[in-house]
Order: sequence, then C-alpha cells, then structure tokens
Amino acid sequence: MTEGLVFAFNPTPIRGLGTAGGTEMFVQARADTDAKKLAGVVQQFVGDLRKQSDLTAVNTFFRASVPQIFVEVDREKALALGVPVSDVFDALQSTMGALYVNDFNKSGRTFRVQIQAESQFRARPEDLGNVYVRSSTSGQMLPLGVCCGSSLSSGPTRSTASTASSRRRCSPRRSRA
Repeated sequence: MTEGLVFAFNPTPIRGLGTAGGTEMFVQARADTDAKKLAGVVQQFVGDLRKQSDLTAVNTFFRASVPQIFVEVDREKALALGVPVSDVFDALQSTMGALYVNDFNKSGRTFRVQIQAESQFRARPEDLGNVYVRSSTSGQMLPLGVCCGSSLSSGPTRSTASTASSRRRCSPRRSRA
C-alpha cells in the first residue's frame, strides 16, 4: 500500500471506568474508625498494589494528619453578648471558608459569586480576632475571638475521611498504563 487515509478515534468508554481515568476503589474502616490506623492499612495496601507489574501510578489522596484549625463557638457567651449564633457561623464561613452569594450573567455566560478572605488573613487561629460581628443589643462590632476559641490540630480531610454512615473511608486510585 503506497498511500492511505488514517483516522484516530477515542476508545469507547467503559461505564464506571471512562476512557482515561483508570480505576478507583474504596477502603472502609467498619469497626475501628481511628484515622491513623486506616492510613497505615491503606499505605500497606497501596504498597502491595505498587508491587504488581501490571498496575501503574497507584496513589491515594488520603492523609491522616492534615493541618487543621479547630474552632469552638461558645454559644452561651455569643447569645449573652447579643450576637446571634447564625451570624457567628456566617462570619466564619464567609472568611475562613467560602460563602455563595449569587450568580450573574454576562455575555451569555453565568458566573458564580462567592466571598472568601485572602489566604494570608485566614491562615492562623489568631486571625479570628480580625473578623467582626455586630451585636444585636448594643450595635457594636465585636471580634469573633470574644465568643470563639481556636487551636491548631491535625486529622484526616473531611472529604476523604467520612461517609454518611460515619465510617472512615479512602480511595486508592490507579491511572491507566
């Protein structure tokens, strides 16, 4: 054959696997929910999977000791100061997390509006002292630090470590060879 015409096609996707995603599985702790023990089991399992010659790029995103800031709200003190507890949580979410505001359309596209403090203003527990809420009784702006305590801790990420049934789980993944 001296000449020809060639077309390249993506392979047909396999339900549950797709065409490029590899595989995913879940390891679930049914009895003991200690994240560090689960991390040890998962690391051993991933290590065993990596020894298989037909598997490549085996990995897990589960980490048992991710740095976290633990915030405890003193609800009685907040109410005594005239600060609704919902305002405390709204202020925490909009500065330390992200708060959905609305959507708007421009040039035929829809944009989502969220508010969030810049990372340098929400990195340390003492940054809570720079966030203010209004007292409904006195009208004064009060720092969150007067009704919230915070401390540094570590633990698994919430998105990879729990399910609706309160069992810890994680998902080792592998890419296609």
